[in-house]
Amino acid sequence: MPPWCTIWHEIPAFVVAVLLVTVIGIAVHWLIMRPLQSASTLARVVATLGLLAVLQGAAALLWTQIHCRSRRFCVPHPVRRECVHP
Repeated sequence: MPPWCTIWHEIPAFVVAVLLVTVIGIAVHWLIMRPLQSASTLARVVATLGLLAVLQGAAALLWTQIHCRSRRFCVPHPVRRECVHP
């Protein structure tokens, strides 16, 4: 088992995750959604979907390179990126 699997226990990891998501939520509200308060509903939906795409891309980059963050989520093999050629 990799050494970083035993460092983070569930409770401290949960607390860190909640604090991190709170900071991200406040930043998104102040930097993206608050300036769009007077914008149309469609503009706010587009901004939200764009933010969703950015966060999903960042998560994919982060968790395809790191194979384990907690004992419950350790995988024996890395996630493979396979290319499909026409």
